[in-house]
Amino acid sequence: MKILVIGCGKMGSVIAWDLSKYNDIETIGLADPYAPSLEKASKRIQGKNVETYLLKGNYRKQLIELMQSYDVSIGAQPTIKQGNELIEDAIEAEVNLVDIIGEYYRRPNEAYLDGFNVPQGMTGGEYGEILHRRAKDKNITILCCIGFAPGLSNLTLGYGISQMDKAETAIARVGGMPDIKVAEKYPMKYMATWCWDQAIDSAMDETRILKDGKLQYAKAMSEYERFRFQELGKDVELEAFLTPGMDSFIFTRPELKSCYEKTIRWPGYKDYMSFLESCGFFDLKPIVFNGQEIVPREISARIMEPGLMAKKGDTDVSIMWNTVTGEKAGRSAQIDYYMWVDSDTENRISSMGRATAYPASVSAVMMGRGRFTNRGILTPEDAFDEDCYQFLLRELKNKGIIIEESIA
Repeated sequence: MKILVIGCGKMGSVIAWDLSKYNDIETIGLADPYAPSLEKASKRIQGKNVETYLLKGNYRKQLIELMQSYDVSIGAQPTIKQGNELIEDAIEAEVNLVDIIGEYYRRPNEAYLDGFNVPQGMTGGEYGEILHRRAKDKNITILCCIGFAPGLSNLTLGYGISQMDKAETAIARVGGMPDIKVAEKYPMKYMATWCWDQAIDSAMDETRILKDGKLQYAKAMSEYERFRFQELGKDVELEAFLTPGMDSFIFTRPELKSCYEKTIRWPGYKDYMSFLESCGFFDLKPIVFNGQEIVPREISARIMEPGLMAKKGDTDVSIMWNTVTGEKAGRSAQIDYYMWVDSDTENRISSMGRATAYPASVSAVMMGRGRFTNRGILTPEDAFDEDCYQFLLRELKNKGIIIEESIA
């Protein structure tokens, strides 16, 4: 099979490297508008036929033609706008797609429609249904939201729900931060393992959640809790608070009474972010400074970002604790899923890179092998049946990522 990786940054380069381990992949394509990223990603891959493509200018037509020569494409671009465009491009190219952006394109958030060609007078949800039908008509599968979170969070919670006779709540707790040994070196004990701008947005913006059986909007960083993580040989204190995520469950599992996602951080992060918010550092309303109009959030992000970038030799961790509650065999039941992923220092891969890239690369291999039979725009909780789920867990375990299940 031939697989094309679109976007060769922090995640795309790891996806490509992991794909090189599979014998039935004959060609790995790498596409990116930034030449140094292409060169760096291609150097990591040994013993495979690698094709690199520099995307130029307004490259959508170029990309559509390129996608048509591959069996599966993987979207690993950093922004929702690029992800939205890629969905349309994949449908135009009539190629199966795996995408790590955390947006459920069949029911996109109305606040994040940039890049979509939504007809005037049509909602994002209506347009998403059109895209879903177009993908089905062209007999292709678009698997969205498949990385760490969303991704592994969707898969574990979806599987937990399927084990219940009646599921009531599904709560994801996920996060990435510096290893505790180096955390004090970073502001707020935080390392920008992903896009820092998106991390700010997720802590400031309202998010769609299911709570008490109702669809509602809640302020980010609410639903605060502190807890001890004592699984997988660890014993650390952490905090968690509400952030955007798990949007797809609002539509794919509407029978739930409550469903939402929380971000995990080392204790103190929320207080720092709340302080900066209260001082106006993350405001979106432009202000005038020295005769120039600036947006506080954009300026703050650029000022803070250098101090949050990983320093040479420092490692990160990715943590997950997901919970499903409900009824099973006439009794109250709770299923918990735990994960702790360290960095791979031997291969110089971050923890976040492993937790995000490996689910995407394995899913692309499964797609190339014809393991996903449903068509249209699918989320992980709908795309993976029992066999696919267990295959993914085995593959992740072989790569050093263990997800522990606990049933009470």
